[in-house]
Amino acid sequence: MKPASIVSSDLVKSKKKRKRIKRGILIFILLASTAVILSLKLPYFNVSNILVTNNINVTKESIIDISGIKNGNNIFYLKSNVAKNLLLQNQYIEKVSIHRILPSTVSIDVNERKIMYYYKDKGKYRSEEHTSELQSPVRS
Repeated sequence: MKPASIVSSDLVKSKKKRKRIKRGILIFILLASTAVILSLKLPYFNVSNILVTNNINVTKESIIDISGIKNGNNIFYLKSNVAKNLLLQNQYIEKVSIHRILPSTVSIDVNERKIMYYYKDKGKYRSEEHTSELQSPVRS
């Protein structure tokens, strides 16, 4: 058997070690939560640049307006699925992908439908794409 002084010394060391581990975990949690709060509140992460690529028929300004993404909004509050669904409602847009480029840029990549030709039907211009599906009228 070990003497009582050695056993109590081992107990004191293990208690100190557990206390250090708990203190380390607490400090880590505090630092992580501070980092998250700062990233959501600092203007450093506000959208300041919106890049639109692969657009031909639809203008960059109208894509930005339709998406609802605005300069000055926090990049982490951006709901890319909502913006994507709004853009897909446009008759010329076939696919959309939206990416965050930290710290303050949003990239919108648009794939537009391939319009074969336009024709006039009952006073309105309509478009026909390569799949031969009749599209909705185009504003004249």
